[in-house]
Amino acid sequence: MNKEENIFTQINDLEKYDKPLINIYEKLIAPVMNEEVQGVPNFKWEQTMCQESNALARCDYDTYESLKAAGKRTTHRNDSITYSYPNHDCVSDSLDEAINILGKEVDCDYLGLSNHPTCYRSHEGYDGYMGWHTNHDFPGDRWYFVYNTEADKSFFRYIDPNTEQMETVREPAGWCLNHFVAGNYHSPLWHCIHTSGHRFSFGIRKIELLKYTNGKVNLR
Repeated sequence: MNKEENIFTQINDLEKYDKPLINIYEKLIAPVMNEEVQGVPNFKWEQTMCQESNALARCDYDTYESLKAAGKRTTHRNDSITYSYPNHDCVSDSLDEAINILGKEVDCDYLGLSNHPTCYRSHEGYDGYMGWHTNHDFPGDRWYFVYNTEADKSFFRYIDPNTEQMETVREPAGWCLNHFVAGNYHSPLWHCIHTSGHRFSFGIRKIELLKYTNGKVNLR
């Protein structure tokens, strides 16, 4: 990775996305916060790794070094406390609108969701998190529309591949747009997420198949 490149960027001025993001908040985030909509756990609690220490420890430098030395580059299913919302038809049109705006901004017409909408939140007294991983199995650009209920309660953390230094980026209350490039197996970007509040994430990546199908692929 070129040292002149921005490894990670965070955009807080999202006025052009106001309409779809307001709809996503009203139709999905607010109902989740009001416990009207239940998410699907992405972990098996009795096997969750953070119980050996805590969620923050799963995101520290020692844990990164241990995983790297062991050759583990993908997130173990139980090294996270997150909830997915696979039944998100209520916000599908709004997500498509936000993705279309982003596509024009980055000059790419084959963007799609990289996963289901996700909420990071606590469980049984343990903070929401996703442990160190690389996404090397699907390298390339990643964008995440992120909504936090409170400022400075969550962070995106990564290892600078040029310096091996651990960098931590705090996130604001409300919406922000995070971007980074996931490297391949030989040049991975190690990263993790932690929150002591509620963090909603909507991941987007380039979907090569969309180039050849005029966007007619069900990615959800």
